[in-house]
Amino acid sequence: MTSGYVELLRELDFDSRLPKYRQVIQAISRDIRKQVLKPGDRIPSINEASSECYLSRDTVEKAYKELTKRGIIQSIPGKGFFVAEEVQDRPLRLLAVFDRLDEARWELFHAITQALAPDHEVTMLCYEHNYRLLNLSLEEHQDDYDFFIVIPHFFAYQDDLKRAFSHVPVDRLIVLTHHVEGLDPQTSQFTFDRKNAWLKALHERASHMAAFHRLLLFFPDDFRFPQEIHDALEEFCDSQQWVLKVIPAWDERKIQQGDLIFVLEDEILALIVALAEQRNWTLGKELGVVSFEESPFKAAVAGGISTLAYDFEEIARTVVARIQTGVPQQAQFPLRWFVRASC
Repeated sequence: MTSGYVELLRELDFDSRLPKYRQVIQAISRDIRKQVLKPGDRIPSINEASSECYLSRDTVEKAYKELTKRGIIQSIPGKGFFVAEEVQDRPLRLLAVFDRLDEARWELFHAITQALAPDHEVTMLCYEHNYRLLNLSLEEHQDDYDFFIVIPHFFAYQDDLKRAFSHVPVDRLIVLTHHVEGLDPQTSQFTFDRKNAWLKALHERASHMAAFHRLLLFFPDDFRFPQEIHDALEEFCDSQQWVLKVIPAWDERKIQQGDLIFVLEDEILALIVALAEQRNWTLGKELGVVSFEESPFKAAVAGGISTLAYDFEEIARTVVARIQTGVPQQAQFPLRWFVRASC
């Protein structure tokens, strides 16, 4: 079967920016996944692939070493290289591609790794809102991983996302947190309906919030947080006929006794806790505080900070179920209250 397979290898793109050895890895991995190659099938020897596909011997050898290391192919002395018999049962390899790294995303990554079988391999990559890097990363690694779990930033242009996602087969792509329009309907997307989730959560605790005089929202005037959060608080306050004051940056002069503060950034939260201590205010009495996202620090500081957060363990279970069943899914996750002394 080697001659036919050599013809497939000849389709490598010599004008591509992707290194040739990675293209060989992708070609063989792709054809195993598509069952063009099956366990036990022989693949071209290093010399055959080098001479027939116009590749250097070092290029082919480097690719084969990596494929052997991953347990995808095996070398039988005196006979050649073969697709590994147990390749179908090998541990899964997952790439988690996050728009940035913060405590919340680290907690989500940890929850996913804990929900998977211990022998599965999960790698994290952060592209820091650089969609050229996201595009290159998915193109380069498209056949290196069994599944891609991607968090796109909510501010991204849809065309940038669709271009990047086009490198990954739809059955191996899982999109988290932010819904992307125009993807294949079979794409698994597990997202946050931010505005409605915030509105529902706020109405759940409306009677408790009524003890405070007004609501303050520390909301940075940049692209780090979605506008839906601001809009949900504004709509909620209008429905309750409450005063909402939005503050883009730290200014302790704007904080008054009797305020209930919603804070998105941990740095601002630390400043609020320090200010309350300085003014001898007890959180939950003279000043209310609600923070976004849960963490052990917030449960312990100042008698406990109330939080609104997404349940990362629930998200991780949903992701793992999608991987295990192979069935495309769509889901939206609600916000949960963690009520403590600060509210």
